[in-house]
Amino acid sequence: MAKVTYADLKADWRFTHHGRKYLAEADAEPLGNGLVVIRALDWATSKSRIIRTAANGTPGNVSAR
Repeated sequence: MAKVTYADLKADWRFTHHGRKYLAEADAEPLGNGLVVIRALDWATSKSRIIRTAANGTPGNVSAR
């Protein structure tokens, strides 16, 4: 998979953010000002989280499910 940014994340994609594993529950949504919001499931705790981060940032270990 080519280099992916947070803005590219789609539903059901797995990724890491600050060392934690997540499963995206929905596509990344732009907030403006270069930010995106991602609703994701924390792999370790099975809790849903809202992640706000820079759109051009690079998540780790991205894989499509």
